[in-house]
This record gives sequence, structure tokens and C-alpha cells, in this order.
Amino acid sequence: MLITGASEGIGAACARQLRKKGAKLSLTALPGPGFEDHSDSHELVFAGDITDDGFRRTLVRRTVDQFGRIDVLINNVGVGLCAPPSTVDVELSKRMFDINIFAPLALTQLIIPDMRTRGSGTIVNLGSVGGRVSLPWSVMYCATKFAVHAVNDSLHRTSEQDQSGGVSRAGRPSHRLPTLRTLPRFSMGEDTMSQRGSEDLGNAPFR
Repeated sequence: MLITGASEGIGAACARQLRKKGAKLSLTALPGPGFEDHSDSHELVFAGDITDDGFRRTLVRRTVDQFGRIDVLINNVGVGLCAPPSTVDVELSKRMFDINIFAPLALTQLIIPDMRTRGSGTIVNLGSVGGRVSLPWSVMYCATKFAVHAVNDSLHRTSEQDQSGGVSRAGRPSHRLPTLRTLPRFSMGEDTMSQRGSEDLGNAPFR
């Protein structure tokens, strides 16, 4: 089970809950105090920048090398930016899109082929209420979460088609895609938010 943004908040809460259930965890986030590289038979911690393509590929390879496969991907990583549309910093917004949408999508693309081949797997994308109703004081964060919901919905529709025996654009039978889920980030205190997210994920299948 691979969790991004695992050093704090929902990611760390998910790791704590799933660790109790005996899950084999691959955890990633930016390096910092209390989150440093290590590995043992049940856990791999690999710190780095998820927006870097080389890091993503190494993360997937090391996870598969250690645990054999990735049954569950939890795309939790995300950052916020509070600013109205009239003054929001465009360059910071681009960086936020890299972190909140493009990096999770690229990681998903690395993992989906093996899930298709096996015909099983679960991908969880962390969404937000701000991905349904735009908040004027946090417009670009909301834009990234609208994008997360759009990508997840498209992946889910593709999954449903494959599971019903659909065909790919090339006309060949498609392999079954993994389960796709979007879980909202609620506007609550961090403890409540972390508890809610970890409880929702507690029943996800894992090795």
C-alpha cells in the first residue's frame, strides 16, 4: 500500500490506522524531522519530491521490489494557497497544480498497468469540498481539487467500462481497471479531519 503525503495530517493518520491492521506500507513525503528514509519487512519510508519524475519511478520500483506489488495507492499529497483570483500568484499556482494534480496523475499512470494486468487494485484520490464549490479566497486550490475530481471521475468511468467488458480505443479487449475512490477533505480541525479520513480508508483492501 503506497501513501503519498504521509508525514502529517490525513496521510499520517491513514498510515497509523493501516499499520495497526498489518498493512505493508510504502510511505512518501518531503524529507523533514521525524520523516526519514528507512525500511523493514513491513514498511518502506522513502522521502523526496513527488513532482520529480525520477523520484516517482524510483519510489514505485523500490516499493514493488520490497513488497512484490502495489495493491492500494492513496494519492493524499496536496498543498493549499489562500488568495482571491484578482491577486493570486500564477507561478505558485502552477507549482500547486504540479503537486496536487499532475504528480498524483503521473504516479497513477505508473501503477495502473500492473493493476490492469492483475485485474485488481484500489486507487484513492483525496478530493475536497472545494472541488465541488469554489471558495473565492482559495480559488486556485479549489481549481486543483476540481481537477482531481475530474480525473478521478474519468478514471472511474474507464474502470466501469473495462469491468463490463468494454474495448479500448485500439479495439482490443481491455484489462479490468482498479477501483477508484475520491474521499473529500472536510473543512474541520486537523484531528477531526485526520480521524474521518483514516476511518473511511480503514476498510480498503490491502495485502
